[in-house]
Amino acid sequence: MNNLNEKVSYLKGLMEGMNIDTNANEGKLFAKIVETLEELSREVDFINEDLDDMEEYLDAMDDDLTDLEDDFYELEDEEDEDEFYEIECPSCNEIFYLDESDLVFDDEGLIKVACPNCDEMIVINEEMDYFAENEEDDETEDTEV
Repeated sequence: MNNLNEKVSYLKGLMEGMNIDTNANEGKLFAKIVETLEELSREVDFINEDLDDMEEYLDAMDDDLTDLEDDFYELEDEEDEDEFYEIECPSCNEIFYLDESDLVFDDEGLIKVACPNCDEMIVINEEMDYFAENEEDDETEDTEV
């Protein structure tokens, strides 16, 4: 608000330069108006300083809150994130996804899954690299951000 201070100073100098009689009624009025404007200008300066301090404080709080949200929601996202596995049917080449809860090995160490497209029974054992976590999609999402 430096511009406001300059304008009030200009008005004060203009009043003095015009040799306005401050003992006359009009002179008293102009003098009080300029005095009031000077006080208002000082108050506006104090308010602006306080506003700047509050803005800095608010920015710091926002940064802290963002850090907390990142930490909290990152943990929450990891907990809620289900593991999905990509399966390609050898008969129809349809790609489908299985939730980790769907991957239940039987006593022989096998998973039996029916293809949703052709109903072909797909048998997967623990050693097969038949299903890989969908890490490729995760990596592309990270690089796009």
